[in-house]
Amino acid sequence: GKTTAEMKAVSTFTSVSTAGLSNAWDFVGNPNDDAGSDDFWDIYASENGGYPYLSWQQFIPDAIQPVGAGTSGNPYLIANLENLLWISLNSDQWDKFYLQIANIDATETANWNSGAGFTPIGTGGISFTGIYDGGGFTIDSLFININSGSDHGLFGNVYAAALQNINLTN
Repeated sequence: GKTTAEMKAVSTFTSVSTAGLSNAWDFVGNPNDDAGSDDFWDIYASENGGYPYLSWQQFIPDAIQPVGAGTSGNPYLIANLENLLWISLNSDQWDKFYLQIANIDATETANWNSGAGFTPIGTGGISFTGIYDGGGFTIDSLFININSGSDHGLFGNVYAAALQNINLTN
């Protein structure tokens, strides 16, 4: 048996046995991997409760409603990727006020929605009509891979909206 901490440690699955053999778990960056081998397993503290999982599995974080009321005097405060995801999933809130208050690393969106990535805010059927102030902060590595139709981007469709001080990189 292993402790919870051991079950969440990559070394538990990649260490060399006393016989000099790798235990054969194939992780990205595993120094015991054979050259050219495929990487089938991943392990990150933020995914799957910190336990190993198959590389093809997708984990989309829980959307977290941002602090605030969505009004001009008390805008929703966007502090992380989970807050940004909340906006994209709640079209009934697309007419509200938003203020980004921190840089957001969106690298993990490359693994969302079977490779399609982040779902844009605003679609052909429902436009974003609110105000989003990026506060001069950055959203880095937002991934969107939709090959048909329109309405692609952080904001897929806007109408009479204000988008300002937004920095997207990579």
